[in-house]
Amino acid sequence: MVIMFDNKLDIKSFEQFSISIEDGLSKTNENDKLIIFFSTPGGSVIAAYAFYELFKKYKDYIQIIIGHQMTSAGAILLHLLEGFEVYVTDLDLEVMIHNIHAQINTAYPDKNKYEADLKAYNKKLYNLLKYKSKFKF
Repeated sequence: MVIMFDNKLDIKSFEQFSISIEDGLSKTNENDKLIIFFSTPGGSVIAAYAFYELFKKYKDYIQIIIGHQMTSAGAILLHLLEGFEVYVTDLDLEVMIHNIHAQINTAYPDKNKYEADLKAYNKKLYNLLKYKSKFKF
């Protein structure tokens, strides 16, 4: 059995995908894996973690095939899927992650600390993906 996901990561798409994956698993032969073609332009980071938990729940029963795009929160999800049975079909796979940024009113009393925290978070995120991922940046 095969299902497809090519949508943003949010609560609505998670709910629909949960139903699709459970339905697909119920129709998949016992000795086969459910094949999931998955692609996303991103969306909510919280939703990305929910998708990961769903994938983790069915890890032994699914095979994930990444399509043309895993950007923004999708890149975080892709990183979380390290150790899963994941294949890439598109040689031009687009993977993109944002640099966290905020503009702060100069009158904000903790401006320097807040900006330093954002800079540290960006560095942590970059290093997480650079050293722990199979992807080369």
